[in-house]
Amino acid sequence: MKMLFKVFAKKVFGVKYEGLIKPVVISAIMFMGLRGAGMELKVAPFVLYLTAVAFSAGVMWKALNSGDFTKSYINMVMMPFPKGAFVFTYVSVLGIYTVFTKLIVVLAVIFSVHTFELTQIICSVLAALCAVYMTAVLFVSRRLKAVILIWAAALVAAIFLLKDKGVYPMTAVFAVSLIPALIISLKTDAYVFYDTALINDSIRAEVKSHRHALVWVYLLRYIGTHKNYITNSLIMWAIACLLPAYIKLIGMQEMMGAFLYMGYGIVLMNTPLAILISCDPDLERGIRNMPGTHKFFIPYGLFVFVYDLISVAIYLTSWELQQGGAELYHYILGFCLALIGAVLTMLLEYYAPVRNWKIESDLWHAPRKYIVPCVILLLACAAGAVSGRLF
Repeated sequence: MKMLFKVFAKKVFGVKYEGLIKPVVISAIMFMGLRGAGMELKVAPFVLYLTAVAFSAGVMWKALNSGDFTKSYINMVMMPFPKGAFVFTYVSVLGIYTVFTKLIVVLAVIFSVHTFELTQIICSVLAALCAVYMTAVLFVSRRLKAVILIWAAALVAAIFLLKDKGVYPMTAVFAVSLIPALIISLKTDAYVFYDTALINDSIRAEVKSHRHALVWVYLLRYIGTHKNYITNSLIMWAIACLLPAYIKLIGMQEMMGAFLYMGYGIVLMNTPLAILISCDPDLERGIRNMPGTHKFFIPYGLFVFVYDLISVAIYLTSWELQQGGAELYHYILGFCLALIGAVLTMLLEYYAPVRNWKIESDLWHAPRKYIVPCVILLLACAAGAVSGRLF
């Protein structure tokens, strides 16, 4: 088991585990900086538990579906391995990756603005571990998927139902859910993961095989195969559309104009599309080697532009229906910002694609993909200030 752990860990974190050390250091700096700034917010314990469960489950699911790591797993299964420890070690390494490279950043922010008891912190870590192993069980289950989904729904429901009962009942719920998930992970045959990995890899190969199709057809097929791209877009749109209701809830109606322009940065945060070339090294190599590289990148930029236009239209229509005040100027500004965002995204993917990543989940948290939303946000606020509509 120790040798397996080292093999998987070095694949995920690097030879010297630099991928594990860097996020911990960054999180510590963020925690001390925010703590030193004296920021304080009231965060209910059940929000902490729900965040740990939802965020960990999402990151773990993406890690399990990572094409790069899937290929390594397929190769590892071809070698002799201990049956009971293989899947458990594989899941545990991805669990460490989820908690100590992704979740730790979120927890650092939450812990810096609100002081929790030690028992509540332990419960949140237990919640994250529960989400990690339950997600792994769901990933390989075939006949019991409905049971596991009901199990997960009951766990989320318990977080809400027991939010006023203290930390110990909630800790007991997570412990009771974690134990069977651990047992199933220990008992799961490595070839069950192997079969799932082959299925996922064959789907990716099927998408890549349509080399002579139009670029837009390829992009639509690619997004249709990678459902998480669509999910990410829906989440961004939902956040932007709920922005007016949230502003009214917190009683900051006087800032409504400023939040309208901030929404552009949220709704144009097309994180999956911004790294579409970076996440597929085979595709990038093929594009770079073929004559007329621009024949792919120009349609790619137009595709992002149309996507951004749809996002802006949904956002401004929702704002007008809920709050009113969306003028022709805002639609013209949205058109211009969508065009600028698409051009910047295309140029970044052409000149500065994200490379040297370990697994695909690292791409979804790469700082580079936040450059375009930040530029869009600054331009939107500047346009609002110049027009006198910001406040």
